[in-house]
Amino acid sequence: MCHVIGVRKAPAPNGRVGFVRIDTVHQGDQDGVKGVYHITCVDAVSQWQVEACVQGISELYLLPVLALVIAQFPFVVVGFHSDNGSEYINHRVARLLEKLRIEQTKSRSRHSNDNALAESKNASVVRKHMGYSHIPQEYAQPINAFYQETFNPWLNLHRPCLFATSMTNAKGKIVKCYRHEDVKTPLACLAQLSAKNLVTFKPGMTLAALPGTGPVTNRPGGRPSHATDQKQTVCPLRKTQTSRLIFWPLQPLPRFACQTTIATQSSAGSPAGGKA
Repeated sequence: MCHVIGVRKAPAPNGRVGFVRIDTVHQGDQDGVKGVYHITCVDAVSQWQVEACVQGISELYLLPVLALVIAQFPFVVVGFHSDNGSEYINHRVARLLEKLRIEQTKSRSRHSNDNALAESKNASVVRKHMGYSHIPQEYAQPINAFYQETFNPWLNLHRPCLFATSMTNAKGKIVKCYRHEDVKTPLACLAQLSAKNLVTFKPGMTLAALPGTGPVTNRPGGRPSHATDQKQTVCPLRKTQTSRLIFWPLQPLPRFACQTTIATQSSAGSPAGGKA
């Protein structure tokens, strides 16, 4: 008898935090060699996001990182939604989620927006900051440490996100609008939902215990104070010493260095006197 893994449906959070969407991004091939894989996991309501990096999507690499991803959320995760990829739809992941008492759901056929939030974060976060070029698998561990220590706190505490508001137009159709006053950080959204008792924090965790948090106040126009400081919204990939140490070997040579190399090679291969 075949045991079906996951329920094929769209999650229904009903405004509650704890229903996460997850997806995987591959960082390109080079000469037939696979690059690292990025894991994007984001809460469907608060957009609290956790990024991770692994060498491969086999169970040897993926299972420990999945447990680490779930542990990084400050609230209780009750739903886990993915597409139909075999890296998540397998018995080992199902046993891990069952042990944590997390419901596993998967996308339906011909419903391309079931996992749209995680896929949109792949473009707006992963591709924007990590690019498309090949990154060797040996960098998976330092990138994952950078995500956990620097990048994920920046995403949740300082990076503003757009939140949709459902409205009914003149024809009676429900449409989603993105208003300026709804722009806020995941932390500010989490604080608002916590005040409405829509967040179940993990034991020993409170909103005030989150690193870098303080009073979450809205400035004129509805924008939270965490999102208005331009210095805070600078991507940590551009400002931290750790990121420079990780990604410096992956940077292309400056243009003047390339020109010098080409000129040296040309002069070395030409006959005496420099004339062909």
